[in-house]
Amino acid sequence: MKKQFLLYLSMVIFIFTSWETAQANNEIHINWREIRTPEPLEDFSFYEKGDGFSVGSDGAQFAFTKSKDGFTFNDQRIQPPYYKHRDMTAVSMVGEDAYIFGKHFPYGKMERQMFNDKYSGYGFTFHEVDPVRYPHLLFNDSAVQVLDKGKKYVWAVGEKGLISRVTPATENSTWKEIVQSNGNNWTSNNLLSVFAIGKSVWTVGEKGAILTSIDEGKTWKTVKAGTVDNLHSIWFLSEKEGWISGENGILLKTVDGGKSWNQISLDISNTISNMYFMDRDNGFLTVDKSGVYYTNDGGFHWTKVHSNPNNTYKAIDKNSLNEVWILQNNQSFLATSDFDMTQTGPYGHRDVFKTTLGNEQIAALTKERILNGFNGYFRPADTFTRAETVTVLSKLVSFTEQGSIPYTDVKPGDWYGKPIGLLSTAGIVKGFEDGSFRPTSAITLEQFSKILYETDRYLGRDVEVQNINAFKELYRNAEHISSWALNGMAYAYEQGYLEGLELTNLQPNVPLKRRDAAVVIYNYHNQ
Repeated sequence: MKKQFLLYLSMVIFIFTSWETAQANNEIHINWREIRTPEPLEDFSFYEKGDGFSVGSDGAQFAFTKSKDGFTFNDQRIQPPYYKHRDMTAVSMVGEDAYIFGKHFPYGKMERQMFNDKYSGYGFTFHEVDPVRYPHLLFNDSAVQVLDKGKKYVWAVGEKGLISRVTPATENSTWKEIVQSNGNNWTSNNLLSVFAIGKSVWTVGEKGAILTSIDEGKTWKTVKAGTVDNLHSIWFLSEKEGWISGENGILLKTVDGGKSWNQISLDISNTISNMYFMDRDNGFLTVDKSGVYYTNDGGFHWTKVHSNPNNTYKAIDKNSLNEVWILQNNQSFLATSDFDMTQTGPYGHRDVFKTTLGNEQIAALTKERILNGFNGYFRPADTFTRAETVTVLSKLVSFTEQGSIPYTDVKPGDWYGKPIGLLSTAGIVKGFEDGSFRPTSAITLEQFSKILYETDRYLGRDVEVQNINAFKELYRNAEHISSWALNGMAYAYEQGYLEGLELTNLQPNVPLKRRDAAVVIYNYHNQ
């Protein structure tokens, strides 16, 4: 009763503060180091490991490389002085070539030069754009789009609705301004950020401007943002799930490929200038005049992990070593190696960190070989499958019957064939009406709970639910539970199998992540 009361109290508090606080978990700590830049910079991008390219005002361009003593910045400033007063504002890397954009500097390509297999600098090719169409326009951001068959574009956006692209695949890259048939730009608002994923290109800007194209820029669709605030950054995790941030703490999220955007209420009032997501769990926000915020649960909670009321932030990027770099105040980088995936950490996997939810449970279960990873990685943000669920339970429960496989999509030779046969014969799991089991489909929270309920009943345990109405009151998503799974979920909750999950954020019929599945399995194994 005491446990139930405390859990009830914590859930009630969370219901009132969900999406209302950006600092829900004060235990998260990230180690940062500061790297000074030789001159003021506006943007940077990585091409390999810790090496990258940066651009700034007055023609500043630096390639930075790792060295024994830290980082070396190699001045790649263009000569002659004709380029001196051209401010560089955006850079994107395609392989080892840097594509540079700016004011009075529409497009430049820097090709990395090698001498005897050693880095020797960059050679430059300049591509001028019609100065009549671009009298004084400023590019604000750029992004790389990779299409089928190796086709690529580098997109750039800027003032007065400027949208342009170049084709890096050819030796003489072509420049194309994206305009309507009447010669006008698709919007007159200044565009501040661009992102490309799959066939889609997205750009956002001032006065709530959101534009998208799925036909290589031939046509653009305006999407309603529900706000007139300036939007500063856009990021997509997949073609379905994406984020937009802006001034006054604006944070928008889509889960339907941008058809609709829902505003997330956070305790942030300043401009969210940039964002970066490493995967569906781990992401960063930079908030001007405030600090850096981090989430380890897909954006449900945000924790301030670096504070500076005087900072402005220009860009975020991650290199192949999983180091996150943030350009602050144009003159230094914040960098962290806390997400380094080059070596196995204390939790047994390269991608399980001290900030990963369920890290202790993951470490314990893999040590006992109840759960397995993938060549050193656990993939905590991936979904847990029906086959994995059944296989794990076959390790925790002793079965006396010989199993048989009644499903059309499961064969005896499959790695999950025997476990599925055992649990099916025991009456713990069932397939679907079409005769399939769908072993590679993701397991949902309600399916998992139902299987645990049936497992305990098979073992002869008392599976009577004590107070199903109390559970329905506590779990605000209870109305979405399928009728066949309600008893199972209420039972799993009462037994403590779901302890440690953010239940208020978990829908019962949404695929369960591997790190959440680890928490449930650990609870069940250690009941």
